[in-house]
Amino acid sequence: NHPQIKIVRIVNDKADPRIAFDTTTEIIGGKSVPDAFVCLASTSCQEVADVLDRRKVTGKTLIAMDTNQNTLDWIQKGAIAATIAQKPFTMAHFGVVMLDTLNHYKLPRLEGPWTQDTRSPLPIFVDTGATLIDKSNLDAFLKAQTPATPAH
Repeated sequence: NHPQIKIVRIVNDKADPRIAFDTTTEIIGGKSVPDAFVCLASTSCQEVADVLDRRKVTGKTLIAMDTNQNTLDWIQKGAIAATIAQKPFTMAHFGVVMLDTLNHYKLPRLEGPWTQDTRSPLPIFVDTGATLIDKSNLDAFLKAQTPATPAH
């Protein structure tokens, strides 16, 4: 519970950057512009940043999701404050391992309160990790993403 945070509007942009762009244009054309924008689709925040940049709107906090290049570029420019980096390889790896285990060791039933079953073969929660990337660690993140040059 964070009483100092007031959600003004929720927009489902359906991961369509045009909707993010058009809706941001509409929002900043209104009477009051929110202090922050939190974007949960990987393509949204770069559009929000673009609109704010074109309209010379400053002092707004933008939080993004994922690490596509445009989002990282807007962090470098200072328009996006931070992004949440997921771990797609780790997510896929653990997903496949869990499916393989369930394939080889079939459950007696699919329905049931697995979250309350102390003998459940399924975890209640799987945390594959996430990282906050902002200007302070962007260069290190980019360097870690660059494939190593093979030695000759």
